[in-house]
Amino acid sequence: MKDSLDDVYACVVLTLAALFVLCLALMFYLAYFRIKEVLGCLNNSPAVIGRLAHLSLAPLVRLVLLGHISMMLIIPRRSIKKEMLNAQDYERFPRHLKGLIRFCNYFMWLLIALMVVMYIFYR
Repeated sequence: MKDSLDDVYACVVLTLAALFVLCLALMFYLAYFRIKEVLGCLNNSPAVIGRLAHLSLAPLVRLVLLGHISMMLIIPRRSIKKEMLNAQDYERFPRHLKGLIRFCNYFMWLLIALMVVMYIFYR
């Protein structure tokens, strides 16, 4: 019985890890190939102005920049209130891109939480 539970646990952990890697790959795709489109849609937002110089940097820097932008898109009221995000930029931001960025962030946090829960219960 213990061996079958170990096998199920290993399959679940491997599945969660694979989903995490796929979601991270999607975030790298957005950060490396679609970041110009994202920055172009937010060209009036004070937190984004001047970030075009960072585009020539490493993919990890682009990923951090996308993370910063995605948090502004996930919490728009706070970002607009603190004047980090322009309200017109938020309204004009493409829905498919906004949805994809939000999905990736929520899904990554969910996977991390599930991995932690699995680790705690299996210990």
